Amino acid sequence: MMPVNSSPTIATDLGNFPQAVLASEGAMPTFVPLGELAEFELGPGPNQISCVNGKRRVVITANVRGRDFGSFVREAQEKVREVELTPGS
Repeated sequence: MMPVNSSPTIATDLGNFPQAVLASEGAMPTFVPLGELAEFELGPGPNQISCVNGKRRVVITANVRGRDFGSFVREAQEKVREVELTPGS
């Protein structure tokens, strides 16, 4: 992983990504705009892929409106138990 220097406007607009700057490591870093290294396009996929103890971890968030939180959690737990996972998922 290499650090990317960017402003908040770059992080919120895909059209600005090529302007973000990739910095090399070392006492005399080299700065290269990402647009010189890659092309960017919007596509489906997770916002972030994390691993914990070598296993993928996905965080799902939700806002609960119009009902009590306890019944929402019970219903969500039931729905998750219904999901059939293939080996290695």
